[in-house]
Amino acid sequence: MHRRLNLHSAVPTPAVRQAAVWIRTQRERLRPRARPLSAAERAAFAPHLPAIVLRSARIIVVPSVTRPPAAGAPRDLRLNRLLDFADLQAITFADTIAMSRAGMPPPEQVMPLLFHELVHVVQYRQLGVVRFVRRYLEGWAASGHDYGRIPLERQAFDLEKRLARRPHRSIPVDTLVRQLAGSDRPARAGRRCPTMC
Repeated sequence: MHRRLNLHSAVPTPAVRQAAVWIRTQRERLRPRARPLSAAERAAFAPHLPAIVLRSARIIVVPSVTRPPAAGAPRDLRLNRLLDFADLQAITFADTIAMSRAGMPPPEQVMPLLFHELVHVVQYRQLGVVRFVRRYLEGWAASGHDYGRIPLERQAFDLEKRLARRPHRSIPVDTLVRQLAGSDRPARAGRRCPTMC
């Protein structure tokens, strides 16, 4: 018999709040120095991503990705256990993508990595920061702490692979993210989170 996990009890609200504060803080710290997508990057991703994402997303190369604080989180949900931050190639803070110089992939893999992170920008726009964090941590807990099985990551990896297989075929990222978010209806203008909900 398959037992259903009560995800809301698996991830305490303080851990979600702590992660959301960390994400907002990192965004505010990095965004002023980050660059917009280049014309070539925008052109490459225009068939797949909403124009507002291509205009608002920013990229910054950092020496390495900063670890989230562990203080206050339950021992089994400490945020720095999510990933090995030493090997992290990039991380998205709402609409700001930090790419690690230490983990930078070879040049031919930078565009696929950027696309993956832009999928996360769309996920943040659809969900808002707090819901994104809750879904991310719930997925991590439900997957037995397996990064590759977190639904938000799986979606980004699946879309990245889809783009690699058929680079000239449009991928409706916004629609696909909305479906994973639990609604196939377009968000009403007043309810969509620009980035910082």
